[in-house]
Amino acid sequence: MTATEVLVRLIERQQDSFLETLKKVPEDKLDWIPGEGTRSARDQAQEVATILEEFWEIYEKRAMTWDMERWTAYMTSRGQVRSIADLEARLRGISARLIEFIQGLPESELGAETQMPFPGEFLLVDNIHYHVWNMAYHQGQITTILQLLGLGGDQPEA
Repeated sequence: MTATEVLVRLIERQQDSFLETLKKVPEDKLDWIPGEGTRSARDQAQEVATILEEFWEIYEKRAMTWDMERWTAYMTSRGQVRSIADLEARLRGISARLIEFIQGLPESELGAETQMPFPGEFLLVDNIHYHVWNMAYHQGQITTILQLLGLGGDQPEA
């Protein structure tokens, strides 16, 4: 497998796994927050489904700009995506766009540096893989919500 094929496979598989877990949350529990400082399943899905589109310049310009005004506007905007169907459509759409971007990229570009407003070294491949990581992280959080609701999450049935 090429690096491109690996990235595409990881994105597609994690996207499907994330959506499968999200769909286990009953509609009336999508906005339930387990405790202070935690987030609902819907809120987490809103992030996963919209964050790449908001910061797409990471891929096109190899740089990201960030400020509180932009973040506040993004938070308001992502809150408008409410239904599971809309969240799924947005996630599948942005994942497809990322896959198309990856497939059109020479593999040598995966090692290109990106300028981020955070400390550390970031390569384009890191930012591409962030989508996979972010879906997996939030899937784990949603699984915890399912477990707290007594719905089992991703635990195998005994």
